[in-house]
Amino acid sequence: MLSEKEEQERIILGELHKTEQPLGSGVLKEALRLAGMELSEATVGRLLRELDTRGYTKRVGFQGRTLTAAGSARYENLERERQRVFYGSELLKSFNTHRKQDLIDILVARRAVEGEIARLAALHATPTEVRHMLEVLERQEQLVNSGQSGVEQDSEFHHLLAKAGRNKILIAVVELIKQEGQFSPVLEYIRHQLRGTMVQDHREILEAVQKHKPDAAYRAMVNHIESLICDVERYWERLNKK
Repeated sequence: MLSEKEEQERIILGELHKTEQPLGSGVLKEALRLAGMELSEATVGRLLRELDTRGYTKRVGFQGRTLTAAGSARYENLERERQRVFYGSELLKSFNTHRKQDLIDILVARRAVEGEIARLAALHATPTEVRHMLEVLERQEQLVNSGQSGVEQDSEFHHLLAKAGRNKILIAVVELIKQEGQFSPVLEYIRHQLRGTMVQDHREILEAVQKHKPDAAYRAMVNHIESLICDVERYWERLNKK
């Protein structure tokens, strides 16, 4: 998330990014005001001088400031970060739902991402990583067999699998999903009601990873997610019959 100062910087650089003409502090102060930031002339002046010093803006006599190449790159970086946070927030909002179609949409996305995660894990997982995943699944099986929740172990297994895949982008996606604590319990409840086979699915994925069979690991993960999709469909059918 952008800090308050970074957001002020993004707005100023963004205004300069829109035009090749120099902009005065009054115009930039108004842009900040429209964005909900009431700053004094003195504060805006200090921000502009700081941007000059950092090489992001250049003063053109008494006409105002223009954007430098470094300033343009800085603005694009800030804008990308703002959009990343925004879309990440929207993604998390979509997780926080019980609606059938939202759950299915998320699972379809997971099918693509986690299928690739399983494939990469089969290529790169070390014996130590496989052992850690096996320990997690053994704990999960014990809990499920005793009637307790296995959600925490479900999350841990998928996280370890992503780390074993050695792809930092996919790891980040899994971490984003992991932040939402409601999505997994909803699915676990659905699968519990339908007597699903979550632990067995995980064991099939891990077996393929342990044998370093990427195609088999991919298929096992896809089958696991598709099983969840079918469970969601059946669960809603039962609700509609009540």
